[in-house]
Amino acid sequence: MEYKLITERLSLYIPNGHVCFVVKLCKVLDIEFLRKAVKKVLQKHPILRSSIRMDENGKAYYHVEDEVESAFFVDTINNDRDWISAVYQEQKKPFILSQPPLIRFTCLKNESEMQLVMCVHHILADGLSGIRILQDIISFVENPEQAVTVQPVALLEDSPLYNKEKLPLPMRMLAGILNKQWQKSSHIFSEEEYNAMRNNYWSQRSHIIDVAQLDASETSKLIAKCKENHVTVNSLLLATLLGATQKINGVSKESKRVGMAVSINPNERNVGNFVVPVSINSVYHPRKSIWDNTSVIQALVKKKLNCDKTRYFALTFIKALDVNLIDSIYFSLFGDFSGKATGFLKNLFGYAKKPTHMGITNLGKSGLSAEHGIKSIYFIPPITATADKIAGIVTTNNEMKIVYQYLNQENSRVNKQIFEDWIDRLRKL
Repeated sequence: MEYKLITERLSLYIPNGHVCFVVKLCKVLDIEFLRKAVKKVLQKHPILRSSIRMDENGKAYYHVEDEVESAFFVDTINNDRDWISAVYQEQKKPFILSQPPLIRFTCLKNESEMQLVMCVHHILADGLSGIRILQDIISFVENPEQAVTVQPVALLEDSPLYNKEKLPLPMRMLAGILNKQWQKSSHIFSEEEYNAMRNNYWSQRSHIIDVAQLDASETSKLIAKCKENHVTVNSLLLATLLGATQKINGVSKESKRVGMAVSINPNERNVGNFVVPVSINSVYHPRKSIWDNTSVIQALVKKKLNCDKTRYFALTFIKALDVNLIDSIYFSLFGDFSGKATGFLKNLFGYAKKPTHMGITNLGKSGLSAEHGIKSIYFIPPITATADKIAGIVTTNNEMKIVYQYLNQENSRVNKQIFEDWIDRLRKL
């Protein structure tokens, strides 16, 4: 079976598009039990058995195989933070888009500890889908005899929330102009060109991962305070991150902007990439209370989320563009490709050679706990092309784990200071 990539196209040739999770288990499991559970999850979700097939015009398709061998590896734990090194390795290790599966697992273990590192290409799954995959793995570990119920392939294109929105006429006209400009010197990018561009990206960049934890009492207090002040946890996370950034960097166009990932998955059982980006611009006022600032942020977020034209603009615009023009963005940013239409599109989407924006993805409660044999879960989303730092957040056993990832560049010390100030604000509520 094959399914056409449409809005997922922007994730096809992303050079750092690996979504990673680390699961610390309460006890050491039988490796074969875990391996068989992973295999059953691939049977359950056909999208995880897919590779990418390109036709002669550059159109891309998910090609679902009837059966694939799971990519499952075993390594040794030497210390509690070995998973960070494992994630670094996974981020740099490419997937071959034409060879399934585009998801792999590494089990880190010694006599007393076990951790599972999962890495999936963003074109197959977003963060919430990653949680669903982990839930299914644990379910098959707990009950290995249960039957596998195959879930249908669901794509972002199928979401009724997305499909009801139409692109405004001026933007349809702009897309037409860009497509015509592109056709004058169009190019279909190959997987070989992608690998060269990806190698160039990683030869010039590295990432730093810092981790913080709010324990059960701190997490409970944070949630209770949010309820008391009628704001969401996400709004608080955004507000405090803005406050920390503007304290360290000062108020500027860059420090006023923060983004977040929002899911439009119509069915939480679906596995796929159902994320739309939402960003806001705001000034954090130190003389006002943290809750007054958070209320302002929440109002801005609600305004964005309640306006479908704004919420789905990027996706509906991408749908109107030539697929190869979409691909050209990353080859221009991180390779040596150039073109008039590509340059305009990069500026429109806010891409830059030296990105300075920040974002968060909060998955909320994982639905897994010590009762399922889970000690903790860490979520490491990819850094987008518009950002130099991103935080992945997930709560397990009432403990909030925050993984803060940023580019290792001249301002990395400043980004670390921002992280420390942000966490300090969350702990002092």
